[in-house]
Formats: sequence, C-alpha cells, structure tokens
Amino acid sequence: MKKRIFILLLALLIAVSMLPVMADETATPGPSAGTDGSGDAQIPEWDAVYTTDFENGLDDGEFYSYFNTYDIDAENIVTENENTYYYGRFPKGLKINYLWEVEEYKVTFDFKADVADPETQNAYKAALILQHSLGFLNFVNEPDNSDDDKTSYQGASGLGIYMWRNTLEIAVTTNKDGGVAGPVNGIGKTGDVASAADRHFGIYGVSYQFTLPEGKTFEEFRSVDVSLKGGLVSVSVDGTLICTVELSQVEEATTFCHDSYWNKDLAGNSILDGDEVYRKAVIKDAQGQEVLTVDDAIVMKYGTFVFTNRCANYGLDNLTYYEPHVEAPVITEAPATEAPKATEAPKATEAPEVTATSDVTLDGEDDDNTLIVIILVCAIVAVAAIFVVIVVTGKKKK
Repeated sequence: MKKRIFILLLALLIAVSMLPVMADETATPGPSAGTDGSGDAQIPEWDAVYTTDFENGLDDGEFYSYFNTYDIDAENIVTENENTYYYGRFPKGLKINYLWEVEEYKVTFDFKADVADPETQNAYKAALILQHSLGFLNFVNEPDNSDDDKTSYQGASGLGIYMWRNTLEIAVTTNKDGGVAGPVNGIGKTGDVASAADRHFGIYGVSYQFTLPEGKTFEEFRSVDVSLKGGLVSVSVDGTLICTVELSQVEEATTFCHDSYWNKDLAGNSILDGDEVYRKAVIKDAQGQEVLTVDDAIVMKYGTFVFTNRCANYGLDNLTYYEPHVEAPVITEAPATEAPKATEAPKATEAPEVTATSDVTLDGEDDDNTLIVIILVCAIVAVAAIFVVIVVTGKKKK
C-alpha cells in the first residue's frame, strides 16, 4: 500500500513540474532577426526617389519628371574613360534644377569643376545652390550685383555650396544693412554693403571657405552628400563630413529687384513677396565649432535646388534624389461579425450558467492561462482516479 501511495505522489509531482515548460511553449516569442532588439525594425531616414548615372544621357524616361535643364546640346553629355556624365557648360546647359519647391531632401552626386577666377570674382564658380526661389530661377546663375561688382555671388536667395580646387565654400544670402559681402576667410573679394536694397536683387552673399582633406580636389570627381532636414544642412565629401549649417528663425520676407538691374522689365518687381525664410544661419565645421553666423539671412524654407555655374564648367554624375522616409499607414480590416444566435430561455428548474471572468487581462494571457488550468485540472483528476483505483483494489485484496 505504501508503495502505491509513493507512486501516486511521484506521478502528481511530475505532472505539476511539467506546467512551467508548457507555459513557456505558449509564451510570446522574442524579437525577430533584423531588429534593434526592441522588436521594432530599423526605420530608414531617407527614401531614394530618383537616380541617374547619365549613361543614357537624359533619355531614361524619368529625368524630366524631376529636373529641368537650360539650353542643352549634344556636348552636354560627355564620355571619358568609358564613363558618361553630364557636362554643364556656360552658357549651354549651365544649370540643372529640381522642378519643385521642397523643404526637406537629400541629394548625392559626383562632382568636378573648373574655376574661372576665384581670387578676383566670387561668382565665377560652379555650385549647388539650395533653397532658391523657383519663380525667379532665371536669377540663379546671375551675379547678385553685376559682374562689375567682384563681391557678387550667384542667385537671388538661398545657400550656395561652391566647389572648386580643394575648397568647399558656403555662401549664405542676406539682406542685412551695414554688412560685408564676400568671404570671411580664404580668398576672394569683400566689400561693405551700406544698403542691401541698393543691390540688383536686394541681397548679397557672406561665405566661409573649407579646405578638403589632404589630396582631395574638385579637379576630379568627388562624391558629395548634401542633406537638409529640420533646418540642418549637412555636407560631406567622399564620406567625410565637411560642415553643417543650422538654419533657424523662420519669418516672412520681401525683396525687390533694383532698378539698376540690366533687365529693366524686372526693375521694381518683388522677388520674394512675404515668403517664409530662415533668418539665421550658423555654419559649423566638422568638429561642431561655430565658424560663421549670418543674421538677416534670406534662405527660403520652401525652395528649389540647382546645379549651376557662371563661366566655370562642371561635371555631374551618379545623381540621386531622396525624400524623408514616411511610414505607410497600416490598414486593418474590421473582423467579420456574425449575427447573434437566438437562445432559448432557461427552464425554471435550471440555473443559468455563470462564467467567471477576470477584470484585468494582458494581451495573449487568456489563452495561455486557460491551457495551464486545463492541464492542471486533468492531471489532478487523473491522479485522483488512480488513487481511487489503488484504494479499492487494496480493500478487495484484504
């Protein structure tokens, strides 16, 4: 009899010890491969929208859905050493502009450039100009105060990234009275500006010049990465961060074309007319040190970007345009519901069934707890049955 009771207790112990294992098998699985450990997939910052290597010229069927050019001919597509690229000459093909005004984007490209006369003429360079007015795109390759004024840069608004020799130059447009036009370091012409409104486009440029890492020069192709997001411009060359520009203080601004401009039909016309612009630009080097602050900046919040030049040809290849990544909304269908079935009224002699419920449950716990309870009840019933059989058999043998 004692031996049977021992076997009975051993069976009960084994049944109870199996419950944690069974519970683990029904637990929610951990994060899947390819996540950051939290169970959430890594979210990309940018989505590539359009890319071209110019191997088919501009005839890929999509180029003109995103960009436009100025007066191109066959010589604007060049092949050297089995590599084909766009060659922006002056004036043929002097600019490639994005078709829309945008606030945030990223553009990567390979770039090389000639330079005309950077020591004495600030505007005679090739550049990528960010946040320029789309409505006055014909100004983007014009000097902001004539060729005779050597302090001029290109364009009527925005932020110019001029690339020449071993120099990357950031020029910020401003309409501040009493400022100084031109570079604050490096080479180029500077000049006092008593009244910005007296200049051709009512603005002028203030720049800071960065030197590329040793051995790097724009006399041959360099890979460039430029992004604008949340008011922060970031510029890298061959994978090395060169500088950032922090844009802030959004306000409305109006500027006018001065009557000294050579095209008298535009004299007195507004260039910006209550447009939102960033009024402060802080240029920092790769270490995050502030090197130049421009007040009263005229950098449009919503503008276009343009590859352009004035008397300085450039090569452009492997161009890709990106937009900020946006998560697609998850659309879920409502579960199909069945019409409630009619139920018979309980008989007078029958008490209605009452189902016990828990006030607070966690997702997935109901099924797991129900399974554990069922297993436990079955184990206890089985052991009890064995115990009854053992007791009855024992009595009969006596």
